[in-house]
Amino acid sequence: MATQNANLSSFIWSVADLLRGDYKQSEYGKVILPFTVLRRLDCVLEPTKAEVLAEKALREKAGLNPEPFLLRKSGQFFYNTSPLDLKKLMGDQDHIGENLRAYMQAFSPAVRDIFESFEFHTQIDKLAKSGLLYMVTEKFATIDLHPSVVSNAEMGAVFEELIRKFAELSNETAGEHFTPREVIRLMVNLLFIEDDQALTKPGVVRSLYDPTAGTGGMLSVAGEHLASLNPDARLVMYGQELNPESYAICKADMLIKGQDIANIIFGNTLSADGLSGKVFDYSLSNPPFGVEWKKIEKEIRKEAETMGFNGRFGPGLPRVSDGSLLFLLHLVAKMRPAVDGGSRFGIVLNGSPLFTGGAGSGESEIRRYMLESDLVEAIIALPTDMFYNTGISTYVWIVSNRKPQARKGKVQLIDASGFWQKMRKSLGSKRKELSPAHIDDITRLFGDFEELTRDGVPISRIFANDAFGYHTITVERPERDAVDQVVLGSKGKGKGKPVADASLRDTENVPLSEDIAAYFKREVLPHAPDAWIDTDKTKVGYEIPFNRHFYVFKPPHSDHDQRVDGMSFPRYPEYKDSGVEWLGGVPRHWESVRYKNVFDEKTSIAGTSLPPGSISFGRVIFKDDEFLHEPTKASYQEVLSGEFLINPINLNYDLKSLRTALSEIDTCVSPAYIVLQTKVPSDKNYLKYQLHVFDLFHMKTLGAGVRQTITFGDIGVCFTCIPPLPEQTQIAAFLDSETAKIDTLVAEQRRLMELLKEKRQAVISHAVTRGLNPDAPMKPSGIEWLGDMPEHWEVMVIKRFSTLHRGH
Repeated sequence: MATQNANLSSFIWSVADLLRGDYKQSEYGKVILPFTVLRRLDCVLEPTKAEVLAEKALREKAGLNPEPFLLRKSGQFFYNTSPLDLKKLMGDQDHIGENLRAYMQAFSPAVRDIFESFEFHTQIDKLAKSGLLYMVTEKFATIDLHPSVVSNAEMGAVFEELIRKFAELSNETAGEHFTPREVIRLMVNLLFIEDDQALTKPGVVRSLYDPTAGTGGMLSVAGEHLASLNPDARLVMYGQELNPESYAICKADMLIKGQDIANIIFGNTLSADGLSGKVFDYSLSNPPFGVEWKKIEKEIRKEAETMGFNGRFGPGLPRVSDGSLLFLLHLVAKMRPAVDGGSRFGIVLNGSPLFTGGAGSGESEIRRYMLESDLVEAIIALPTDMFYNTGISTYVWIVSNRKPQARKGKVQLIDASGFWQKMRKSLGSKRKELSPAHIDDITRLFGDFEELTRDGVPISRIFANDAFGYHTITVERPERDAVDQVVLGSKGKGKGKPVADASLRDTENVPLSEDIAAYFKREVLPHAPDAWIDTDKTKVGYEIPFNRHFYVFKPPHSDHDQRVDGMSFPRYPEYKDSGVEWLGGVPRHWESVRYKNVFDEKTSIAGTSLPPGSISFGRVIFKDDEFLHEPTKASYQEVLSGEFLINPINLNYDLKSLRTALSEIDTCVSPAYIVLQTKVPSDKNYLKYQLHVFDLFHMKTLGAGVRQTITFGDIGVCFTCIPPLPEQTQIAAFLDSETAKIDTLVAEQRRLMELLKEKRQAVISHAVTRGLNPDAPMKPSGIEWLGDMPEHWEVMVIKRFSTLHRGH
């Protein structure tokens, strides 16, 4: 099947050879996709074509509306009343455009809407003008796309492959409109596993909904799965899709499968729910990851404010930069009420919905609603590199309002990130895939609903819902100059307790299962005896730190040796006489603090009067006294000498360091950068090195996940070790010296590489052009003419040497 799909898509793709030169690569899909759909429908109707035409003549002669009779004769939910088909169109080359339009117009209205979504008439005009219409039509008329030759599943795979290629050529997000088939199969298994027995009953009818339907892949695979369980079962499919081409393909696919395509809606699901008021037995969705919803913010906020829990967004709204949780809430609103039989749905989300947002934030409130309402059955971590358009970690949420008794009040977490096999050939960002055995294994883990460990590593864990909840308490401490005061006053105490020093304010997250007072006494007071809790600021929050629950601590090797291939070596032996006593270990007298107690994030905005200068990090605004950009207060932020810059995007791929810099001048940069000021006495050169080795990988394992963008809030809660100021200066000086030596070696190596590249190019050039010194001793090469141009060689200009392809 895979080979057939590849051959078919390659054959269809060969049409691009005809289009090249007259069409841009990014426009190929506008022709190939609708022609593929047209040929598919053409083949489906071919066996009943004569009967439909005879029925049409009969019913019109009787003065009757022929439509219901034609549908019955065609055996489909559509028909075509033209005596033409694609093969017959080939008999009249001079009138191909006119006849093709007449043939398309003879389809039933639902099909005509599909080609209007493709804007196919525009392409017919363009192809005719370019003299290509007959050749392209002839190309498609020669392939057989009848369902008996190419199954619905195979046809869906062909569509997905074509869309992926077109998306890559047009620099769109490849894979945005569809989901890998094996991921869909896993989700369908998880969706139906608890209902397998009910779904095998004769005549069973169920509804399935996909609010981000794409080309209809999820709906199709679910239909195939249910048919395998019970050929007599009927799955009524509903969907909505924003992309016109994907919408058209989905409608065509549903049409051929015998579905009512009035249930497939075009438009934005979040801002204009095309199936408002409807509820479903099952839902599946793979919404776009991390897409902002600013364009539809007005409509979303209006619904949330006016309808509350009677609408879709009562529990809360996430930040505008990521609308993933809006789709989660939308699907909750589409669940059939539990009293009417209930519902279950599966949705693919990235890591952000698990943890983004502190207590009281929209994200936290949404998680709180989901967990306190006992809706989350399980969350399954998939391997990275599973999707065509991203390599990030993804998670399948299984949500239900009719949990089995054993699952009530509980959530199952399954770490399936290690369940994968390498693909023979990568497709975009997709380098891994789930084998059928992996799908069965994950499905069994979910169905068994048991905690499981393999080789000492947890695979499946089960938690009570409230295990993910916490209280965020605000810890206050008095002003430093008022600590020892006895007399009450405005600076000493207010209303019987000290005035809080905002610079010393901190927060702590206390698990819901733990007594706040006991936690405070145990964790805070030993370090800050004068601290107290501002109870008015206490908030309830929920997060699901997935990675933390599957993290297994691996003891490091001795600080003084490292092992390579089973052999032990002294760690950094060249530094044993450095005079740095702490090298290889962390002294007890170093202070353990959070980064937010070392740095403050700066939010000031720059004007336009900063002195000229430049920085070697980030976006340069001034350089050599010349304005390269005109900064405005709305666009840039001020950076002063001695302040730190962090690039919060495009993190290093090894997840072990931030991209940081210490500014040595006054300048300004894009507001995308994080600007930090020190809040404690410190050696800034040392802190530069400290930030450079910030352990992002450790942050990931503790539950912050992996994102392309982080905030100072993510960094600020992490701990680090800070030595006394004199030692900071000593460390910084030592590192300056050692890194300078290494940088010199790196520069020398780079120069050597450049020289080698030049030498390589010179050898090639001289050997080809006869430019070598004829006196040079080249005989060992075995090439007699090297260094001398043979008389029998012909001299010609390049245009005689090759022919350029039209369009290049």
